[in-house]
Amino acid sequence: MNTRTGRRRTGALLALVLAGWLLAPAQPASAALATVTDVLVKQFPGKLQVTVLTDAAVRYRVADWPGKPEAWVVVDVLGAQLALPPGELPYRGGDVMRVRVGQFNATTVRVVVELAGPRSYTVEPIGGAYGLVIAILSGTPSRPAASANPV
Repeated sequence: MNTRTGRRRTGALLALVLAGWLLAPAQPASAALATVTDVLVKQFPGKLQVTVLTDAAVRYRVADWPGKPEAWVVVDVLGAQLALPPGELPYRGGDVMRVRVGQFNATTVRVVVELAGPRSYTVEPIGGAYGLVIAILSGTPSRPAASANPV
């Protein structure tokens, strides 16, 4: 066997191994997913708090894309599935037009807070528990305040 033939065979073998790896069935995504067990909305003096409760630690990202209304706070809970019915939560008042929650894709739960106008907000993990808190400051037109965004 000459080196040219050996290289072709090695290349062909490597291509087959990679193709098998790429086409192999993935592990079930639900096995490692956290569950969003509840989403609570509560008004406090000067701020609104949306609490996303989960049964395990989660990562999140504040979603921003071209064309997204400035008055929307959109948070994706990564590696999670929704255990409650998707849809609009029964809360309206003050700066809040509506709050929605849904399964954005197989591994992402999306929480959308639609506000009357742009407001300052923070997104932080819940200390000592699983989940995260979206705090929206009333009457403070602004972009997001400093907040952790562990993606």
